Amino acid sequence: MRGLHVFGGGAKAIRLTGTKSSIMVQVGPFDVDLVPKPSWGKKVSTILGEKEWRNIRKRELNRARNRCEICGYEGESRELVCHEVWEYDDADHVQKLRGYKVVCRGCSLIYHLGYAASNELANEAIEHFSKLTGLGFQEGRELLNSKYRELIQMYKERSKHDWKIDVSLESVSTSP
Repeated sequence: MRGLHVFGGGAKAIRLTGTKSSIMVQVGPFDVDLVPKPSWGKKVSTILGEKEWRNIRKRELNRARNRCEICGYEGESRELVCHEVWEYDDADHVQKLRGYKVVCRGCSLIYHLGYAASNELANEAIEHFSKLTGLGFQEGRELLNSKYRELIQMYKERSKHDWKIDVSLESVSTSP
């Protein structure tokens, strides 16, 4: 693990975490990474099939006791998302499944801010983020915008390559 590296806004707000081969940006309680374009649609449900994905999702919801693992929201399973956590080996272009994080809709919107913005849900995501971090709305918006701009640079570089998708965590591995 690399040492704490703070980018303005205080240690509680953001830091760069990861190993030599996998770097992500921590924004508040979120470890954020953007999936490279060649890997879009290559998610666990499409690799293993919907039936297996339903079993994994049920297992993970039970593990998290139907609570968001970030903000603690308790809800019915339909209100929670099973978010895939990936690690990227930038040298060998391997995208490896590391686990899952059960999150509520608000936390999921923060992980998927591009989706939120394109569906007029960005303000909802920013409000949720601000509530979790104790930042004001404008400060939260500026922090998210700043960090996502940094992530876009990493995304563009990673999108230049085809990635081997490794879901061996679930005992299966596939290539592009």
